Amino acid sequence: MEQLPSPSKYQVLHERGVKLDDEKIDFIVELMTMGIKDVYDYLEIDEKERTLGFISSENLDRIGYALDQKAINIPIAYLNSLAEANKQLEHISVALKFIQESSEEIPFAAWLRNAGREETVHYFQHLGNLKLHASVPDGEKYMHASELERVLCDYEAEARAVVDKIAEQLGENPIWKELDDFLKKNYPERYNKPLT
Repeated sequence: MEQLPSPSKYQVLHERGVKLDDEKIDFIVELMTMGIKDVYDYLEIDEKERTLGFISSENLDRIGYALDQKAINIPIAYLNSLAEANKQLEHISVALKFIQESSEEIPFAAWLRNAGREETVHYFQHLGNLKLHASVPDGEKYMHASELERVLCDYEAEARAVVDKIAEQLGENPIWKELDDFLKKNYPERYNKPLT
């Protein structure tokens, strides 16, 4: 008797064109879920309110918080870019460079966990939480703002600061210190201010 292959738990993603195998998708989801849990613990979120999940859009190319769906978006194009790289995800490094001259590289696993943290902070900035105080930018303004305007605004600066606090509490190195030091030094009048 011939055995049939077991259906993929990510079958719907594969039907939508995702080429990355299940093991690698698991790697991404598990690390980002650890980051989500880190923020839940830091913000002291009640168990019954721990409901943040994932979606995969077809129109973006990077991980981010999807306001309308109240979920972390891991886009299909992003997953497929990892499939095309054809590397073991455990061996990939990510450069943390936005606008500063130099950049630090961190392991992809650390980046994923921190991305889960950052997008979860954005989720709670939108929902409201007593430990978070940044103004939530208008979606239209945010989408049309430059990369520099976005990284300077209080919404993003607060999220990075929380991510770094959590990392330090867990004995990890903060990943955003170099960027934030650069931004404070070079754009003091615009750093950590609401997006206008």
